[in-house]
Amino acid sequence: MKTPPLLLGAALLFWGFEAGLLPLVAALGVALEASRFVRWRWDAGLKEFSRISDVCAVLLAALTVYLYVTRPAQAAFINLVRLVPLLVFPVVLAQAFSVRGAVDAAALFATLRRRGAAAGAGSGTFLDVSRPFLALCVLAAAAVNVRTPVFYAGMFLLFSWLLWPLRPRYARSYVWVLLLALAGLLGYAGQAGLHNLQILLEARLPMLVFGSGEMPSDPYLSHTAIGQLGVIKQSGDIMLRVQRPAGGQTPRLLREASYDSYRSGEWRAREAAFSWVPPSAAGEGWAVSGGKSPEKFLIYARFPKGKGLLALPAGARAVSRLPAAEVSLNRLGAVRADGAPGRAVYEVAWDPSSGPSRDSPPGPGDLALPAEEAALVRRIAGELGLGRLPPGKALPALGNYFSRDFQYSLYQAEGGGGVSPVARFLTRTRRGHCEFFGTASVLLLRAAGIPARYAVGYSVQEYSRLQKAFLVRQRHSHAWALAYVDGAWRDVDNTPASWFEEEASRAAAMEPLGDIWSWLVYKFSTLRFELPASGGRRAAWLLAALAAFFVLKGAYRIFKSGLSGRGIAPGAAPEVQGLDSELYAVEKALAGAGLGRRSWEPMRAWARRVGESGAGSTGAAELERLAALHSRLRFDPAGLPAPEREALRAGARDWLLKRRAEKRSQP
Repeated sequence: MKTPPLLLGAALLFWGFEAGLLPLVAALGVALEASRFVRWRWDAGLKEFSRISDVCAVLLAALTVYLYVTRPAQAAFINLVRLVPLLVFPVVLAQAFSVRGAVDAAALFATLRRRGAAAGAGSGTFLDVSRPFLALCVLAAAAVNVRTPVFYAGMFLLFSWLLWPLRPRYARSYVWVLLLALAGLLGYAGQAGLHNLQILLEARLPMLVFGSGEMPSDPYLSHTAIGQLGVIKQSGDIMLRVQRPAGGQTPRLLREASYDSYRSGEWRAREAAFSWVPPSAAGEGWAVSGGKSPEKFLIYARFPKGKGLLALPAGARAVSRLPAAEVSLNRLGAVRADGAPGRAVYEVAWDPSSGPSRDSPPGPGDLALPAEEAALVRRIAGELGLGRLPPGKALPALGNYFSRDFQYSLYQAEGGGGVSPVARFLTRTRRGHCEFFGTASVLLLRAAGIPARYAVGYSVQEYSRLQKAFLVRQRHSHAWALAYVDGAWRDVDNTPASWFEEEASRAAAMEPLGDIWSWLVYKFSTLRFELPASGGRRAAWLLAALAAFFVLKGAYRIFKSGLSGRGIAPGAAPEVQGLDSELYAVEKALAGAGLGRRSWEPMRAWARRVGESGAGSTGAAELERLAALHSRLRFDPAGLPAPEREALRAGARDWLLKRRAEKRSQP
């Protein structure tokens, strides 16, 4: 082992402390560091290390699937990283007690193993896995550590311990220590700064990259693209999948949030704090509104950082099968999930004939108009006679106005004359995207005395026969109006129907390939949701049984081949060159007299030390000659010619005979 004494044991304790596995890991550390004091060594070759590596790989795969099936994705990943050193430990322990003190790379990499099998040998490259294992312990500790200075201090001490033997010999020790301490202080300040930068970017970056598929909706503020010049670019990333039962209806609009206050291109939600929604008595879901729910459908969605707004249709009654810690609702109908996995499927029970009953009744703010557009929208509403019509007839009249005189467009030319973007849309260009139509609809309805709100979410239109579900892409994000008519809120979407085809025409040529990959990820990630609880437990037990079978089978084969401490069988061809050297028997004989070779000591240096000590006077010069032959046998690619190989064999035998005769002659 090339790491300084006790360093790996300390790294194990550090990981065990952070991971909450200290008693178990302490025992592993003692077993590992015992290799420095125990003389016994295992003659392990490529076959033995390959079996150990395979067992570790099977355990890793089984643990990965088990965690993925039984835990949310984020928790599964954290637990997997937390336990990885435990799965790799058998390889490190086997190396520590092996004769060579290194692992053939072919045992760790299947490609090298296949190549070596074709050539009838190993890779010829031997790796010391102790330092990578040290780094792995620190990484696993970092994945689960509590953010305190203790973790940084422990990591700094471990790597300082590792670097101490490598310090320049010409440098004064105290200078080296001071410089290292300075580097540690700068590193601590740097990681604190990076942490603060991460917080800043998480808060600001979504706004900078608005329009990307990863930006979650904000239930309090909607930054519209009203007033943005040039082409509004949308991506084809799949945000949702909507799967309906046979014969069931599919909602056309899925709302995430709504807003009631508009100013300068921004819609805000006033007094829209979220309140906790209690789960159902059976603990299987959350009721988000009252009433019956004759139909159900499934939605597959992503929840960045384990939280997000649920996309729900008008008439949604309840949400179930969502593996979330809690669900909350605000007065404007936004439903938020917290503690959800990164990807999840939830079931929505809804009444297609009902409006959005989860929204609060209208208030004075639902009739408020922004000062810069108030006069204009009142004039247009008056010209259309919206205020003189019953609300049930005012909505179709407004729809006819937009369908007759307006067009959908993602391009906005530069304006001028100090006119607001909404005013320019209504009086000059009469071209715009859904945010223009939605905002203008809300303001005109309010000008006619009809309470209205601004809604954002997605339009459901693209059906995939391959995936047997509706695909909702980022470019299908949509905005529309909510109007309070006859005692209920109703969806009012006045954006021309051509918008969907125009968006689809901008799809990337390689989008179908991306869809296939997205579908494969979706199918794999929904395995845990498609298994009922009992089925999940059965799958977990099955995986555990398979893992136990492979472990026991591998252990049996290893022990059968001689893990219990075999020597080198007479006449057997060793897998590593030179392990059949007879000088090992001489070394063993001297070890019994207190002249054993140290773990880091080359054979020739050991032979010289024995001769200089005078304690092994029997053939000291001959011992050095045999050590030289042994070194050539072990490390010369050409090996030893037959005469010299026989000389090593005979010389070791004669040396042992003389040693025994000398011991018998002693009184």
